[in-house]
Amino acid sequence: MSDFFWPPPAPHHDAFPEWYEPPEREIGVPVGYQATLARTDELALVVRRVIAYSDGFEFILAYRTRTARYNYHWGRFGPDSWESAGADHLPDELFRIGVQFDDGRTATSLEHLGSFRPVGPAFRMRHGHGGRLWWDGCYWVGSMSPAGSITLVWEWPVAGLQIGRLELPARELREASLRSETG
Repeated sequence: MSDFFWPPPAPHHDAFPEWYEPPEREIGVPVGYQATLARTDELALVVRRVIAYSDGFEFILAYRTRTARYNYHWGRFGPDSWESAGADHLPDELFRIGVQFDDGRTATSLEHLGSFRPVGPAFRMRHGHGGRLWWDGCYWVGSMSPAGSITLVWEWPVAGLQIGRLELPARELREASLRSETG
């Protein structure tokens, strides 16, 4: 397990900052971008449909597999979740994903729903749907840094995916964020 994901940050329970979600009165701008994070004989993991807003962006994480496997990431809030068990480590079944900015700020999917770091960034799954062999999840990254790289980081040990990194098109995201429309 990589140090990027452990330990999960402690929850914060203050008022939600503006950058916690896409602005309600704003229409984001699509960025023509799709990238494969991982491809094996068993699965494909792809980032697609990236949309920029004035202070962040969202994307779809698409997952397809030949073999059904339980993933604690998408089923993490029930009584059988790894968090409920009080684990002192992350289970190998847990898919984890996060973002890292050039200025050193990071955020991951392990942050509690309703939590955030007071200075950002936010990283959270907004919604998703799927079945036993597929999943499409919409993720939000808020409080985008004004310059430098934006890197996705992921890991899923049970699926044979060690820590991976992908630099997103930061310049295109920032340029598109300047063109978002407000109502």
